[in-house]
Amino acid sequence: MEKKLTSYELLDNYFDVHLDMQMEDDETKKEELEQQLVTIEQAISQKVDNIEHVMVEKKLGIEQIKSQIKAYQYFVTLLKNRLKSFEKGSERLDQLVMMLIENIGELKDGKITIERNGFKYTVYESPGSLTVTNQDAIPPEYTRINVELDKAKLRKYIIQHGDTEYAIVPKMKRLKIT
Repeated sequence: MEKKLTSYELLDNYFDVHLDMQMEDDETKKEELEQQLVTIEQAISQKVDNIEHVMVEKKLGIEQIKSQIKAYQYFVTLLKNRLKSFEKGSERLDQLVMMLIENIGELKDGKITIERNGFKYTVYESPGSLTVTNQDAIPPEYTRINVELDKAKLRKYIIQHGDTEYAIVPKMKRLKIT
């Protein structure tokens, strides 16, 4: 069984045979080398066909995964909506329980408490979330300034004017199949 050569080996052989053919003076030997060249070209052509098949399969795989992501996103959205509904219902239940305790519970130390079936329910006040009423009046020690890099604008500048000491846009090898 003949060993299949890699693309690198085929190209290496192609260049070697092509160079030998150009250096050869004997016509019969030149014809043998030319036949070898045709055989190598056919093998390279077959490799290219296989690469095309792999590229098509790669694109198909990517599209399948994207479709799966869309399908799962639909279910994630449904679950998030169910969670929001459950959280709202839970908040409403908490409010009803607090209202019940406030109406029938006992006031002790600024807290309203009720005990039932070994559980103690207590309603009390604590600091809530911050609400800013006048943003302009807030002292500077309570503010932050966020500096954000505009990468798109900087990249465009570097492409137009060349690399700088603070940023570069390296050249990238890409594959285009048409």
